[in-house]
Amino acid sequence: MIRELASYGASSAANGSYSIVVGADKARGQSLTLVARYLGKSPQTKPITLNTGRQEIDFSLKEIPSGATSWW
Repeated sequence: MIRELASYGASSAANGSYSIVVGADKARGQSLTLVARYLGKSPQTKPITLNTGRQEIDFSLKEIPSGATSWW
């Protein structure tokens, strides 16, 4: 999901791919935060600049250590 635009999010496919489509009227070169989370994994954030066109952002989520808790 995009943290600052909470209504923009996605579910991933079985292979982990995802797509978030944001209209050109919302993409004005602003700096935002992309958040990836999955049950049993530690969430990860990455800064993005929201511009028109395609962007590819990859994540590699790590397992939550046994006995630890997550805010998920």
